[in-house]
Amino acid sequence: MKSNILKKSELLFLSIVLITSILAVTILSQVQPVSADDPPTDTPTPTNTFTPTNTPIPPTSTPVPFGRPLVVIDGYTGPGKSIAPGKTFDVTINLSNHGLVQASNVVISFSSGDFIARGTGGVQAISFLNSGQASSISQQLTASDAVLGKTVAYMTVTISYTDTLGAVFTSDTSLAFNIKNIEATSESGGYSSPSATPTSSKRPQLIISNYQTDLDPLQPGSSFTLSLNIANVGSTNAKNITMVMGGGSSSSGSGDGGTAVPGGVSGSSGEFTNFAPIGSSNVQTLGNVGIAENKQASQKLIVNVSTNPGTYPVKFSFVYTDDSGKSWQDDQVITLLVYRLPILDVNFYRPPDIFSAGMPGVLPIQVVNLSRNSTILGSMKVTTTGGTLTNDTMLIGPLDAGGYFPLDVNFTPDAEGKAEIDVTIQYTDDFNSPREVTSKFFVDVAPAMDMSGPGLDGSGGGGGGGGGFVETQPETTWQKVVRFIKGLFGLDSGAPVPVDQLKPEIPPVQVNPAPMKGG
Repeated sequence: MKSNILKKSELLFLSIVLITSILAVTILSQVQPVSADDPPTDTPTPTNTFTPTNTPIPPTSTPVPFGRPLVVIDGYTGPGKSIAPGKTFDVTINLSNHGLVQASNVVISFSSGDFIARGTGGVQAISFLNSGQASSISQQLTASDAVLGKTVAYMTVTISYTDTLGAVFTSDTSLAFNIKNIEATSESGGYSSPSATPTSSKRPQLIISNYQTDLDPLQPGSSFTLSLNIANVGSTNAKNITMVMGGGSSSSGSGDGGTAVPGGVSGSSGEFTNFAPIGSSNVQTLGNVGIAENKQASQKLIVNVSTNPGTYPVKFSFVYTDDSGKSWQDDQVITLLVYRLPILDVNFYRPPDIFSAGMPGVLPIQVVNLSRNSTILGSMKVTTTGGTLTNDTMLIGPLDAGGYFPLDVNFTPDAEGKAEIDVTIQYTDDFNSPREVTSKFFVDVAPAMDMSGPGLDGSGGGGGGGGGFVETQPETTWQKVVRFIKGLFGLDSGAPVPVDQLKPEIPPVQVNPAPMKGG
């Protein structure tokens, strides 16, 4: 018994030792050997830590600053003194980009006028200007004859460029230069400029002081006479004056506001699109006009049928000579207004009713648009002083070409005779001014009808002083029964009719009384 217990204890002990050895070997196998060269560390190494692999990193781009390029002229330098006509000089322009992004393809253009660009054709370019970057260009200019009489002349510089996305930007800048206006010879070739305070030369000066037409308003296709009052406000006489309607007279040269003419007058190249002369040509001779004198002139014209409503300038040229024989030309412009008013026919669309005093009737009024264009009309109102009207006002509105608008007006005349009927149509013309079209009619009114009838007032009629109508007594029930029985037998069953209402087939014979015998 004892031996069995000892054997079981030994087996249990051996099992425990075996299990302990296996655990020890397993733990030792997982422990990494520590090298003598490795530095000691007190930080334990974490185990079972998951490290992500192959994770792509998204690329990052540098953000583009928001904004636009802005190229401006920071300043410019000229010759440093006043410029005489014909002088050539250099101007230096300082450019800079005040925007937030780069300006590319910067093009600088110089316009011609008071100054003419030389050498470059008036165009220069800069490849790019970064934000905040500055650059300078130099351009040679020549002052033209257009600066004569000016104290300051201008040149326009246009700058165009693009941003990084290709958007185009453009700006204009004006450059100002002082002009030399004293008698001096320029350095560029002996040109003599006029004085800064020129003395007024003695010359005639013709102007149109006022004008009027004999037709108002002017419409397409209408002919009219234009009257002009021409005044000489110059200091000498104007001789051999020729007036050219529409302009187009040949001219050349210069001189104190007028234009010297080499000789001959031609008016064939004038402008006659809207107004053309009729009855005579557009060239007239006016003779002489002395200092502070006036001259009356007239020109018969016609408005072109294709002219639309509007305001049209008409040019007149006056070619003449002064006392010394020098030729001059003065151009004047006047303005004429053209309307397109509606052409309306206001009439009865059928014969009106026959009117009697105190009895109502109908006035069948109709408005017809006879023009070739549609029109917009306002309200139509019918008035009279000879009676009472109802349904006499109506809004018409748009009316096509050839269209019509009827209106039936109730009219009750007051007295016999001729009654006047007035029709007024309001509308607005092409210049937003109120206008109206008026028409007048006359209708005949007969005397009032006698509605009382003879004898109703106890007078007149015959039959021994009775009325024309005999008042009948009400029919009794027995009389109605008798008439019913008569009707059954085909006899006359009608109601009794007063004697005075019967119309005898044979007119009564008038018997003259026998003459009385004297006793």
